[in-house]
Amino acid sequence: MSDNYSVIHREVIINAPIDKVFLVVSDQEQLTNWFPDIAVLEKREGGRVSFKFLKEKKKN
Repeated sequence: MSDNYSVIHREVIINAPIDKVFLVVSDQEQLTNWFPDIAVLEKREGGRVSFKFLKEKKKN
């Protein structure tokens, strides 16, 4: 990952048990089922996260 990056801060409240939410946001394969097309996670405190969006979404 490059050191040239933008930071986006967003808070989201999810109505689900914390263990299920953590599983989804800390597993690259699970995460790409609902958010980015590609996710790269450094699984450690302070680790970097990179999301890539490859597909164009159709407007309804």
